[in-house]
Amino acid sequence: MDDLSSFFHFFVAILYGASIVRCMEFAPSHLNLINAWPSPHVLAADLKVDVGAVRKWRTRNNIPPEYWPALVAAAHDRDLPVTYRGLAVACAVRNERMLSSE
Repeated sequence: MDDLSSFFHFFVAILYGASIVRCMEFAPSHLNLINAWPSPHVLAADLKVDVGAVRKWRTRNNIPPEYWPALVAAAHDRDLPVTYRGLAVACAVRNERMLSSE
């Protein structure tokens, strides 16, 4: 594990108050957030977007930030624990994994 990766693991652990060891395994993903809804159609209706957009997000494991306010509000209405911080951490984890796989 290189220094940047070690620092990133430490940073995520601090955010979650979790153990540094293996903390990345417990980080949220946009895919998991999308799958928390009953279906892509329901999420699309909640966010007032085309279901095709939700399917692309799921495939890419990436919800564009311009949809985060509506997503957090819809999640709140459904009693789902979605926060801006969780979305940002999931994005950072995804990006770090993409960089480390190159």
